[in-house]
Amino acid sequence: MLSTSSLVSSAAHDCDAHEAYASPDEAVALVREILPSLTAHEANMLRRCLDPKRKDAGGGSGSGCSDVDPVLAVKINPAWVAVHGQPANAVLDNIAHYQRLPMLPRRDEDAPGFLFHFERSSDIVRCQAAVAAAHPGAFAISPVAVAHGALGLSVEPMAFTAMIHKIDIKQSDVHVFRFFYF
Repeated sequence: MLSTSSLVSSAAHDCDAHEAYASPDEAVALVREILPSLTAHEANMLRRCLDPKRKDAGGGSGSGCSDVDPVLAVKINPAWVAVHGQPANAVLDNIAHYQRLPMLPRRDEDAPGFLFHFERSSDIVRCQAAVAAAHPGAFAISPVAVAHGALGLSVEPMAFTAMIHKIDIKQSDVHVFRFFYF
């Protein structure tokens, strides 16, 4: 039997091909393809985060979206909530406070429970392993884990996610990131 961390590590690299975008509007359109239940309000928050002309982007105050931060967009899966009968707030709080001292702002202060800012993509993978250890019920079996013989876990992930890489003013990319899969 594989450990949770090795399953998460396998799933983390099980990403669909990424697509490049040149403007915040293009990025929002790509994220809508990955997360079709994105609301108009969430789309506006994402557009604001990705806008290179935004004056407060990346300022020194906590989790603000800088010009190079990878961003994890999270949409709760209603099917998971229906099966588990509980809100996902504890898991989202765990992501928001991952490797943060209590006095630092949450990773999602600009868009609570939806957009999580990290310094590096590798931080997202480490956060994923920490969340899996603390909340294994939020994770579903990925095709990679099934191939490794994983049985008995949920078939519904707590949420669906997209990772957005901003590379200064240059073209950046958006891709599916299977954060909530073993």
